[in-house]
Amino acid sequence: MISNWYCFLRIIIRPKQQYAMKVCFHHSKPNYLLSATRDDCVLFFDLRQERSAFTFENGGAHVRDVKFAYNSHILFALADANGMVKFLNVQKPAKPVQLFTAHGGPVLSLDFNPLVENIFATGGRDKIIQIWEYQSTKTKLEDSIITSAPIGQIHWNPLKRTQIASSTLTTDFEIQVWDI
Repeated sequence: MISNWYCFLRIIIRPKQQYAMKVCFHHSKPNYLLSATRDDCVLFFDLRQERSAFTFENGGAHVRDVKFAYNSHILFALADANGMVKFLNVQKPAKPVQLFTAHGGPVLSLDFNPLVENIFATGGRDKIIQIWEYQSTKTKLEDSIITSAPIGQIHWNPLKRTQIASSTLTTDFEIQVWDI
């Protein structure tokens, strides 16, 4: 079956003449967009404006993933090549609200649980999926899953609060679904 869609280009964004490595819309604010660029920056866009609202420079570490928190209109997290996760506030982006070492190597993916407030997961080159609870003063490790290969992507099931899927960076073409 072929469907004909009436599509049109709404806007073109050229962030700093750099590749956008990751992009992420906010789940409830349709004009909010994050872009992780190749030059170690995260750009926040409000699509009602012509240019980025702010740029956060990650101090020389490649940003591997970026996501908005589900339970907040202003909080987002980035994962970087140094194994760090940093939480930032879009209203005060000059410095992270919180940062911590999540993995012993690059964090390649992160995702917030859409059904459980303050729970998120990270996946790294170290072959581990970490489940975390974000708290305003400290992030707490809740669980770890050791896998057979470096983690390329992770995503929570939007309808099952304890299910997370992962894909590997290797050529085994596996997608693994975990129930935690």
